[in-house]
Amino acid sequence: ILRASYSRDGQNHLNEAEVDVESVILRVTPTTYQDCARGLHRILELAHLMTREMERRVHKKGRLARDKQVAMHAQKAANRPPLCLGESEDEGDHSGGSKYDVETLKDSSMLLKVRAKGATILFWAQRRGSKVHAPAAAVVQVVSNALCMFQSVENPDGSGGNTIHISLDNLAASINTVFEPVSLSKIPPIFGPIASEVRVVYATVNQGRIVSRDVSVDCDTILSCMSPNDIKFIFNITRKMMERVRNVRNLPDNGTTAPKHSFVSSFIQPFRKGSGIVTTVRLELQTLSLILLRDHSSSNRARELFDFTASKVKAKCDGCISAMSGEG
Repeated sequence: ILRASYSRDGQNHLNEAEVDVESVILRVTPTTYQDCARGLHRILELAHLMTREMERRVHKKGRLARDKQVAMHAQKAANRPPLCLGESEDEGDHSGGSKYDVETLKDSSMLLKVRAKGATILFWAQRRGSKVHAPAAAVVQVVSNALCMFQSVENPDGSGGNTIHISLDNLAASINTVFEPVSLSKIPPIFGPIASEVRVVYATVNQGRIVSRDVSVDCDTILSCMSPNDIKFIFNITRKMMERVRNVRNLPDNGTTAPKHSFVSSFIQPFRKGSGIVTTVRLELQTLSLILLRDHSSSNRARELFDFTASKVKAKCDGCISAMSGEG
């Protein structure tokens, strides 16, 4: 089910668009990793272009409206009769309170929201080196409710800010043997459920030039309970997906091979645009619990091998993305 709405307040220069998606299921197999990565890359590119065009039009209309308001004031001031001898400016204002105040100019704003309720991603892959009692193939299921929001504001003096907000609710992952969504009440999750928020705030001047960036990550509770086999299986799937994504991203239009980057440089590469600006990264975690189970047979119950717990974790890093990736 897909629902979309759009509202516009021309007087206050406010534009808002909302998209609601329910019950989305994405099935990924080893042969479709690269196709899914390419399709997701194209979707993000299209969403970026559409958002930038909406942002440009909204702020352009806001600037024209403010310029018109300033021009009307200038015209009223030119047509205002001259002051009499001994009369102050306030007493001589006969134009019905047309005294100009910069605070009366309104900023322009755009808000875009995308909600996904009950989004499910299924990753199917073969288990390598599994024991006799373990299935030859397994499916990693990731379920979450997601909210993605983008807001752009431009003030009358040309300053403003852009905000990207991503919120994940009831994020959980589990491993099963069927290539269909399975309720978490039937199969205990190996990760979650957790709630997490990521917010990126850009400060801008001169009608859109970015001068600083603030990244904050806030996690309520992270719970994970898995065995070494589960960790190895998930690591193999993640490695294959990263390889496919890297191949799609590093393939130029002329078909030649692009230069390879280090792991940190490849991870930071999507943020390279404006990488010389001041960046602040904040991390806050309320509770962290990691439990490692022993590998067990079907006749024995799993026992804990390692248990790690932490609470009230906070971290902060200041610098530039170019310096973090070894370029500065």
